[in-house]
Formats: sequence, C-alpha cells, structure tokens
Amino acid sequence: MNMDSESIKKKMEDAWSLAAEQAASTKKMAEQGDATAQCMLGKWYLDGSNTLTQDDVEAVKWFHKAAEQEYAVAQYWLGVCLHQGRGVEQNFIEAERYLSLAAEQGDPDAQLDLGRCYFFGMGLPKNRSKAVMYIRQAAENGISDAQSLLGDFYHEGEGLEQDFAQAVKWLTRAADQDNHHAQFKLGLCYFSGEGVPQDPAQAVTLWERAAEAGNDDAQANLYVCYDQGIGVEKNSSLASEYLFEAAENGNSDAQLNLGFLYLEGKDLTESPEEATKWWQKSAEQGNASAQCNLGVCYFHGNGVPQDLQKAITLWQRAAENGDAQAKEYLNLIDTTAMGGFNPFEQSND
Repeated sequence: MNMDSESIKKKMEDAWSLAAEQAASTKKMAEQGDATAQCMLGKWYLDGSNTLTQDDVEAVKWFHKAAEQEYAVAQYWLGVCLHQGRGVEQNFIEAERYLSLAAEQGDPDAQLDLGRCYFFGMGLPKNRSKAVMYIRQAAENGISDAQSLLGDFYHEGEGLEQDFAQAVKWLTRAADQDNHHAQFKLGLCYFSGEGVPQDPAQAVTLWERAAEAGNDDAQANLYVCYDQGIGVEKNSSLASEYLFEAAENGNSDAQLNLGFLYLEGKDLTESPEEATKWWQKSAEQGNASAQCNLGVCYFHGNGVPQDLQKAITLWQRAAENGDAQAKEYLNLIDTTAMGGFNPFEQSND
C-alpha cells in the first residue's frame, strides 16, 4: 500500500470514528430528553447514516419522542413514516395529524407534503382549497417545488382562478432556484406570451437550463427550436443531440420524432429498424401517433416482421387514443377487407 492509500484510509477511519462519537453523544442527549437530538437520531436511523444501521422502527421511536415535545421537524418525519408505513403501521389519519401539527408551526416540508396529499388525494380526500393553502404557505417559505406547483395552479387554473401573471411570478421564483420543472413551464409562458411579452429566445434560454438538469420536455422543445430556428439560430446537429437526449430520457414525443428521422434518413442514416424501435418505446407510453405508425410498419413488414394482426391491434389502440389516421385505416380495412389496401399511400403523420 502506497502512502497516498494509507493517508486516505487513515482519513476515512478518522471520519468514521468522529461520526461514531457524534452518534454516541447525540444518543446520550436524546436519552436525556433533548428533542433536537431525538429528531436527529431518528433521521440517522431512517437513513442508515452517521454509523447507525438503518432501522425504521428505531427512527419512529425517536421521532415520536421528539414530536411529543412539539418539535416540528420530528412531527413532520413522523407524519411521513405514518403515511408511508415505515417502521409503523400505515395510518393516513395519524399522518395527517402530525403533518398538520408541523405545518401549523411553519415547517415548509410539511406544508408542501400536506398540500400534495390534499391535491392529489394521496391517502387523504382531495381538497383543492386546503391543497392551495398549504402549498402557498410552503411557496412563501421559499420551497421551490411549492413555488413551481403554485405557478402550475395559476397557469392551468387548478384550484384557483387562472392568472398567467401570477403563474409567471411563482414560476420565476422557482426557476431562480434552478427548479427545472419551473424553468420548463416558464419557458412555455415566454414562448407563447402568457403573462409576459412573447420571447422565444428567452424560452430557449430557460429550456437550456432545464435541459442541463435532464428535463426531457425541455430537451424535446429545444429539438424543435434548433431544428426550425425558432428563438435561436438553426443548428441541425444540436437539434439531433437534444432529440436523442429527450428520447433516451423517455419523452414519447421525442421518441416519435426520432423514429421519423430514422425512417426518412433525415440528418441520420436511414434505418426502418431504428425507427420502429423508437416508435415501439413511444407506443408503449400510449403515444397514439407512434402506435399508428408502428402499425403501418407491421402491416408492410418494414423494420419489423410483417404481422397484420399486430398492425390492426396497434391501430385500434391508436384510434382509442384519438388518432384520426388510425381510425381511417380501420375503416378502410372494414370496407376493403384489406384487399389492395396500402397505408403508406395514406398520410401517416
């Protein structure tokens, strides 16, 4: 072992020893009734950190002791454990009680989680007014996810009156904290001129920031912008990069578009096999256009083995999802019994 390895090992051993001493000291304080120490100990057990073995039951025990002393953070974590059934039997009513106690004391994480539970009906009856109230409290306390949600509510008119100016206000606050969802949604506002003067260039700037954080919707939109030169100078190479990133991150629209590029050989080597691969991924997510086009490929055996039944099944799924072209194909099959029927002679976009 060289000196560098020995030095690293020594530092790791020292750090572990220090963490063990801290855990022992904190446990002693917790046993003496210190609520902060009890909560800290509970979190270490919950995470299995600071030399402690992960133990949900021990975590709940210490959270409960601190919560009995009205320690807000402990009330929050006890509520989380009760909601998830970690270390204790799942109990949504008790979860709501402890989350509410923490939220009333101003704990922003409790406010956000409680707001989400009421909005989405996660273990609690849906209650839009309570959801908005708690999420607004968390947003005012600076939680970016809450600011982003509140911006969404104003933008979509969910739980309160639609107000694009308020949407932009809250989305901007969240975006300034590098919340990539807010950056994406704020970009949409600038792109469409909702609540702000229309500015595609600013939309691109926001989407680039979101794309760097892996936001696939932003990546998909950047493909369109760079491909068509909207708000930015046209750049086919960069457009393709964003399209690949979005598709690989699971964006169904990007997967659909990537399939078209492979089928047409646009900016990429023509490959029906690659086209059908990406349309399959998109179709599995319920993308009606991908289901329709994949059906065409199965009908002709283009990139996949010919399979008329699979083609019909895919068109039926696409039709159920509202694809007009798939409905037309199915009608043609009914009227012609497939005699001489050629979907590729029809529009398949």
